[in-house]
Amino acid sequence: MTQEQTIINLVKNYLVHKGFVKLNNIQNHIIDSQNSQAIFNNYASETAKKAKIRDTIYKYSKDSDIAMHSGEYLFESKYEKVTPNQEFRLIKNSKQEGPQYFIVFQGKTYKEEYKEGILWAPRKSKNGSDPKFHWKNLTACQPGDIVFSIVNNRVNAKGIVEKKAILAPNPFDNDLWINEGWLVDVDYYMVDDGIKIKDHIDIIRPMLTDKYSPFKKETGNGNVGYLFKISNELGRYLNQFISDEYKSDHIDDIFEISEDEETILESILEAEGLSEADMMIIEDAPPIKSNKPNTNKKRVRYKKTDYLKKAERDIKKGYFAEKLVEAYEKNYLISIGREDLANKVKWVAKEADNFGYDILSFDENGNDKYIEVKGTTLGKSHPFDVSKNEVDTSIEKKDNYWIYRVYNLDSNQPMFYKFNGSLEEECELIPSSYKAYIKE
Repeated sequence: MTQEQTIINLVKNYLVHKGFVKLNNIQNHIIDSQNSQAIFNNYASETAKKAKIRDTIYKYSKDSDIAMHSGEYLFESKYEKVTPNQEFRLIKNSKQEGPQYFIVFQGKTYKEEYKEGILWAPRKSKNGSDPKFHWKNLTACQPGDIVFSIVNNRVNAKGIVEKKAILAPNPFDNDLWINEGWLVDVDYYMVDDGIKIKDHIDIIRPMLTDKYSPFKKETGNGNVGYLFKISNELGRYLNQFISDEYKSDHIDDIFEISEDEETILESILEAEGLSEADMMIIEDAPPIKSNKPNTNKKRVRYKKTDYLKKAERDIKKGYFAEKLVEAYEKNYLISIGREDLANKVKWVAKEADNFGYDILSFDENGNDKYIEVKGTTLGKSHPFDVSKNEVDTSIEKKDNYWIYRVYNLDSNQPMFYKFNGSLEEECELIPSSYKAYIKE
């Protein structure tokens, strides 16, 4: 076997297991391999060895446009397994300025992926065949890249890639795919002004590629697939329609409440003998002293819990508290002559629970109030649970972030107290739940 044949075989085997790889990584891998001494016994310097590897790759790839280029490039294996016809190909110039842009079609997985801050796709088809190209695209994601979430042909969220893809088990409660796949951490935020692709297809059409396009050029409908790389031109075009904050007078365009959730909400009002017009709660002062218990000891009572009924009670309790606060905020703004602002108050948690707050309201000057509602049937001093997302949102929004603690929900007169600011500064946060992964 010639020197060049040995180099090419090492490249093929390396790329099959690595996905997208820089030229420099390939060179280092071959130089560090067990075959290095036999291949390069006449090469004194590492620079000379790297030059030989580079020239061999360029010669084999037959990419005449890169043969004289000194920059680094990304390469990938053309096939999932090493075959006699194995090839590898150039992907792109790795010195591209700015982020890459992607489109992800999430559909039924949108809420879950948004909540967990992830993208996930299997490494193989369920029958064991090679991964689809739109699954493998996760391995091309780099920190800082931008991902647009498409639901029902509309841009629903924008995400920033935080880390490169890692191998991770299927995070969804289904058996549609094999258990192992690629996972990418994404910092999402929902947008209310994302465009509908069909409405802009005449402008978008020239920005779509002939191969692996996320949308059909003729209609603007989405093609079958998960994650698609799009051109920088299209990415910048979509980005100009997206604001940095969630505000909407058309929240129904974001999510629709399920029939089950609507039924629960209606039954709450009916059971309480209330209509939207006559709901009210009374404001109280926050607890004077800490509501933290004096001891960590806990009495355990062995009682079988009906978790379905508990979940239903928790949903009803949360809905009722949030509805009370929404009504309170609207009534307050009307009472001070700001009916214009009262009409803009939105119960965002009715549509999705990933914002880090439940109610979008305003103060008398029109400044935003991001209100997280915590409801309980117990008393004023009972502690409440908060999520990491809520803590992070409170830190980000800080002076505009509010907690409304609604208590005595089972009584004839629910009450609440409120406080303003970061949960990290205003509360003593004690961990009570962890996400656990099995160690390798």
